[in-house]
Amino acid sequence: MGSGTGDDGPEVQDHPGDHEDAAGQAPGECGGLAIGDRGMNNLRAHSGVGDRFDAGPLIRATTFAHSGFVLALTKGSVRLLVLESDASCHEVELTGLPEDLGLELQTADNEGRMDRQRADGALRPKIQRRDYCSTVQEAVLRQINGSSHPLVLAASPDLEPAYREINTYRRLVEEGITANPASLGPDDLARRGRDVLDRNYAAQLADWREQFGTLRAHGRASAKLREIAKAATAGQVDVLLFDLTAEREGTIDEYGNVTPADEPSAHTYGLADEVAARVLRTGGTVKAVRGADLPDGARIAATFRSAS
Repeated sequence: MGSGTGDDGPEVQDHPGDHEDAAGQAPGECGGLAIGDRGMNNLRAHSGVGDRFDAGPLIRATTFAHSGFVLALTKGSVRLLVLESDASCHEVELTGLPEDLGLELQTADNEGRMDRQRADGALRPKIQRRDYCSTVQEAVLRQINGSSHPLVLAASPDLEPAYREINTYRRLVEEGITANPASLGPDDLARRGRDVLDRNYAAQLADWREQFGTLRAHGRASAKLREIAKAATAGQVDVLLFDLTAEREGTIDEYGNVTPADEPSAHTYGLADEVAARVLRTGGTVKAVRGADLPDGARIAATFRSAS
């Protein structure tokens, strides 16, 4: 229960199970790593008295949890790393890969008469690389399928386009690690992977701000708390972003009318938190972000399902 929020930490993207081990494995080879520019989730302890549970700290803690996977792929070598939200990482054993996996990329020198059937003609190398990547992906999906964590690809130049061509994992990040993964240890892969995730999240926010500007011109977005509160109460908010440091308290009635409070009390609550809770109850998306990530210096912004 609480009458306000006292929290300080960077944004993170909402993922189920982000504070669990991303692949259900015990921590292994990677040591602790320095997190990128967005930092770790570090919320201050908070207690308060009120008539409702504060959703804000939970939203702030799960918007971008610094968790994900890195797949290092070269000829005959495959490594899957799990990036944990506590800055640690570990390698996951991939099961089911054939012992002669690298043979899929070898060119037959006996007119194709080998144990493993290979394609003939000019398309042989491309087909072999695709088959090789398909075999790898099957093993990878056995570990991560069903996860909502992003996957960063670190592949040799010949295999990178082949893996992306056959990929079916929806959260494969468009940007990959360009350095040769064979030359990178687990900590280096993890550090570069986190850098990619930071840039990917920043790009998502930039895209949202651009969309926000377009929709606002058509009456389908706002950066005004009173307008957003009424829209949230009516179930009209599609996506809500609010400043993770927002602490202003007050009340919002059943019609969405906002009454700010001069100071917190047992009868007030975080206004941004209350709006966020109403958006979540009506199927909207909520993200707690840094103030710099919001448009026009606002503390809260939202896009609507229809024009207001």
